[in-house]
Amino acid sequence: MTPLERKKLFAKTMASLENSVVVVEGKKDERALRNAGFQGVVLTASGKTESIVAKVARLAKNKQVALLFDYDGEGRRKTRFFKERFLLEGISADDLLWKKMRVALGLRVVEELVSKLSELNDVVKEWR
Repeated sequence: MTPLERKKLFAKTMASLENSVVVVEGKKDERALRNAGFQGVVLTASGKTESIVAKVARLAKNKQVALLFDYDGEGRRKTRFFKERFLLEGISADDLLWKKMRVALGLRVVEELVSKLSELNDVVKEWR
């Protein structure tokens, strides 16, 4: 995939996220999303599970739920846990957008978002 294709994939993914309730692991991940220009709804998965599920259920009416957890052991565990937990409440949560974002930027953790986006923008400028 060329740098320009990766940049387009990232932009398309971010646009898709704007219509979602995005669940991240913590405040640093939320800050990274905001610094990358995301203006939609972000919830952190910290605190009691029941409280998180209730917030998502309240905010997710007519919106999809996107899980953006780090791509490490703990993040993958949380992704599985919250997907299953939300399903019990009739909420479909998806990590496909996060997978696309990882492909576009080569992310391992959400906190890398701004630096990886900056690197991609630099490569696209040189590539053209």
